[in-house]
Amino acid sequence: MMNAKTDTSLPALARLLCRLDGKKLFWLLVLAGVLLTLSDFAYHRHEIFDFEAVPLFYAGFAAASVLVLALAAAIFRALFKRPETFYAPFSTDSEPPLKTQEGDHA
Repeated sequence: MMNAKTDTSLPALARLLCRLDGKKLFWLLVLAGVLLTLSDFAYHRHEIFDFEAVPLFYAGFAAASVLVLALAAAIFRALFKRPETFYAPFSTDSEPPLKTQEGDHA
């Protein structure tokens, strides 16, 4: 069995990320988020609408979009959720066990 940390068929970035544990990976993502947020102040945008000039507008818009999608997913799940036994009459779990003939060694 190949080890993901030493598997040479994986790209270098994948091998590097496999070496990180959960805590280090979390802080690496936090650092990337902070750097991307700070980069919003490093350049001048040529906005079309006035609200686009608000600092961190696009970050806030993205966060609000993710929140709306998560809420919509929760609503749709509640609307279309099926009971656990919904497919039971048609599932293979509900089939009777196979009867074997004498002499069969299954």
